[in-house]
Amino acid sequence: MSITLSSSVQSVWVVDQIEAGIVTLISRDLEIEAIYFPSELLPATLTEGDLLTLSATIDPEASAAERDQVVDQLNTLSSDDDGGDFSL
Repeated sequence: MSITLSSSVQSVWVVDQIEAGIVTLISRDLEIEAIYFPSELLPATLTEGDLLTLSATIDPEASAAERDQVVDQLNTLSSDDDGGDFSL
């Protein structure tokens, strides 16, 4: 199956194993062998053999705000940098 880039994706996974707080997921619809996911981010009732539908969506407004915050931090950090050499 080919992966199409978009602002939102959805895929189906089988819970293969749950051990030490890590869930091993096997893809049903992608050519990915397995991914490992923290169990605390998944439903508490999850058991081996369950099918999960995972979705991921990009939030353009939150992404832009995050980028702006990083730029502001970089500007603050470099505001007193004269670009010259420094000593340790």
